[in-house]
Amino acid sequence: MWGFFEKKPIFDPSVLTYLVMDENLQTNVKGIYLAGDLSGYPLIKTAINQAHDLVERLSSDMPKAPNPDVHDLVIIGAGAAGLEAAMTAHKKGLRYVLLEAERPGNTIFNFPLGKMLFAEPLDEPLKGHLWLKECSREEILKRWNKQIEEIKLNIKTAKKVTAITRTTEGIIETATADGEIFRSMRAILSIGKQGNPRKLKAPGEEMDKVSGKLYDPAGYEGKKILIIGGGDAAAETTLALCDNNEVTHAMIEPGLIRPKARNVAKLQAKEKDGKIKFFFNTTVKEIHQDSVVLNTKQGEKAVENEFVFVNIGAEMPWGFLKKAGLKIANEWTARRRAFFIAFLLFITAFFLFKAFGKKALYDFYGISLTDISYPLLGFIAKWWYGILYTGAVLCFGGYILSGPRRRHFRLHNYVRWRTVSCMFFQTVFLFALPLIPAKYLGSKAATLITVWPLTLMPAGFVNRAAVMGNAQPEIVFYAIFTVVLAFMITPVFVYFHGKRYCSWVCGCGALAETLGEPFRHLSPKGYLNRRRERVIYILLAASVVMTAILVLRELTFSDTSIKAISFWYNLVVYLIFSGIIGLGLYPFYGNRMWCRYLCPLAAYLNLLGAVWSRYKISSNDRCIDCGQCNRYCEMGIDVKGFALQRKSFSVRNTPCIGCGECIAVCPMNVLGFGEWDTKETKTGYRQKR
Repeated sequence: MWGFFEKKPIFDPSVLTYLVMDENLQTNVKGIYLAGDLSGYPLIKTAINQAHDLVERLSSDMPKAPNPDVHDLVIIGAGAAGLEAAMTAHKKGLRYVLLEAERPGNTIFNFPLGKMLFAEPLDEPLKGHLWLKECSREEILKRWNKQIEEIKLNIKTAKKVTAITRTTEGIIETATADGEIFRSMRAILSIGKQGNPRKLKAPGEEMDKVSGKLYDPAGYEGKKILIIGGGDAAAETTLALCDNNEVTHAMIEPGLIRPKARNVAKLQAKEKDGKIKFFFNTTVKEIHQDSVVLNTKQGEKAVENEFVFVNIGAEMPWGFLKKAGLKIANEWTARRRAFFIAFLLFITAFFLFKAFGKKALYDFYGISLTDISYPLLGFIAKWWYGILYTGAVLCFGGYILSGPRRRHFRLHNYVRWRTVSCMFFQTVFLFALPLIPAKYLGSKAATLITVWPLTLMPAGFVNRAAVMGNAQPEIVFYAIFTVVLAFMITPVFVYFHGKRYCSWVCGCGALAETLGEPFRHLSPKGYLNRRRERVIYILLAASVVMTAILVLRELTFSDTSIKAISFWYNLVVYLIFSGIIGLGLYPFYGNRMWCRYLCPLAAYLNLLGAVWSRYKISSNDRCIDCGQCNRYCEMGIDVKGFALQRKSFSVRNTPCIGCGECIAVCPMNVLGFGEWDTKETKTGYRQKR
């Protein structure tokens, strides 16, 4: 079971940090936009298409510059996104300038000689003007430089941007290290992250023998080389050098869990041939002129070497970005804390009114629902919460279905049908059917899809049917049906569909997938949060105890005592937890706090799924480590970790609810339900059906 037996990692790559960005790629600073790696999509083709669409949008509503000294657009960074943004601006006739600290395509220039680049994803057409096909590093740089010369692109190199600010007049001012200031109506940040390599923070890493880039493997032969890092960059550096050198590879990870499957296979083959020596669970203590001291599980180990390559990834240039006023997504500021307290108080008051206030209000004014003259007003007064709840699901579900979704490139068919299902079950089963005065439905019709222990109502049905002995046919029907639903139908459903009930049928899930959709990326991630999810089993145990009490109440408890216990149980668990925590924390902790930490039904489904379920999400070997799946997973699952290792995940080893969001946002079509064929087609791998 996840969370119970997981060991605390030294480094948790499932926790990602992003800048605040809306669906139009605009940051919290009006007029400043992101493109490429900074937006979370590092693929060359994706960056080109993203920049092209962005400039197309900006050109249609670009405000007029107040004077000729102000550009329409300043583009910072001449990578794939920056070059395409400049070319599209050039074609649109905008007054633009492209600023680059070093050279065009500098990230690609720093790749090893001969490295192959791919025009992926293969099923996504190239929209922009920048040339791109599967080719070598040298070929793409040659093509791009030729385009820059032919178009006479307005590019200024050796212009390191040191500050970017927005004036009170709405002008974006971009300052460079040489003192020049460029003023514009809009600005696009496409600087990427590769120019900010992560540091070891170990003494000696400033030595000349330490490098983060391998330009030409042919320049090394017969050397003792240490490679540090657990990702694909480190793996490819090791593979490029191990045949002609004595290579040692150290990483903080417990094994080869981050590189792509094809790189892992090659590394393992080289290790078997004795060409690589690995050190796992290892950090660097200090670097000397002829050796490096490593902290391993067996203690300190000095490894002789002549060269050290540090490939531990890159990070956002936070100093520059924060200086520009850009905010980190989900960062807790004083203003956000104040809003959190105020919003939580409002939600608390709202749900307390729902539980107690309506009756008190009607009693105070002497209002009776049966005495209201207008039937419609009486209906609204009686069912106002159901109307409000269902209306929210329908309105926000309709928003999702109406067009492009927030932050996503496409509306995936699976997401479309999931949304329709949520709207249908909430409207028909949880709102409409309980209103029908049918003989065998009545006000209890919601129980037709509400599974124990999400509600304790079935326990009451069983008690009244079995203990009292004189129950009406309606009670007997519900008693039998709800027991069959919980202990026969639900296990079969979990076997075929995992926890899709939570994202396709459940009323709580319906609100989370519609009203809560814009907040799914705020879901807490990482090892500690996975451990905290264990609290739901305490709630499940409480539900089991309450169920037993309700069934056996005739034997041990008075009716008054049972009513008191049931009242406080439902108040605490379903009113306070579900309402205040489930809904009130949407804008702060994502849309699944109730489902992840407090829902007893989720715990029940977890236990069923851990025993048996054929439902799974699997991956091919095309993961590029962009992290979008982790970012938008509302259940906080380390999807990227599974994808990098090409391992499937399901309710057997995660709390996955089958929302399909990871599949929808993946730019490489890596993930899918079921298994993947091992034979590659023109558009990549296809799924078995």
